[in-house]
Amino acid sequence: MSSKENKLSIFWIVFSMIIFIVTEILIGSAIEKYVSGFMSISLRFMLMGLVNLGAYFLGGFLIGAISRKRVWEPPIGAFFCVFLMYLITFFVPITFYQFTLSKLVVAGIIAFVTTLVGSSMGEHFTSKLRSATSSKGQINELNELKSQYFLGEDKQKGNGWSYEKKENKNFIS
Repeated sequence: MSSKENKLSIFWIVFSMIIFIVTEILIGSAIEKYVSGFMSISLRFMLMGLVNLGAYFLGGFLIGAISRKRVWEPPIGAFFCVFLMYLITFFVPITFYQFTLSKLVVAGIIAFVTTLVGSSMGEHFTSKLRSATSSKGQINELNELKSQYFLGEDKQKGNGWSYEKKENKNFIS
């Protein structure tokens, strides 16, 4: 692994933040089709929190699946998304939504861990797929190498993977 792969990528952090926002919008709009009308404010807050956590998990899974060895950038992007959300609360006049450092730390840690689990699972999923497809190619190469040595005494490899009996060119026998 080169040192370039070990460094954090600003691109993947920003891209993760965009993925989280888009994922939350898509999940929220899908849920709104089925859950509308009257509901208590506590149920609405619970659904908003679940949508938020679901967006972090699914976004992390997606980034982990499409990127190679980028497990830490999505959680950092999730923390920055929480930080941006709390920066916006400076402009909201309602005291319930006001910024506090404890809210930022707790929500940031929850978002970080949720996204880390999602990105790790996405990376693990695609690494299993990569190893399954590459192992098939390795098995074919191994079988080809083995066939050169284990054809038998009187057989040779012919054109197109068929094994033909070697012709005896000795006229005396």
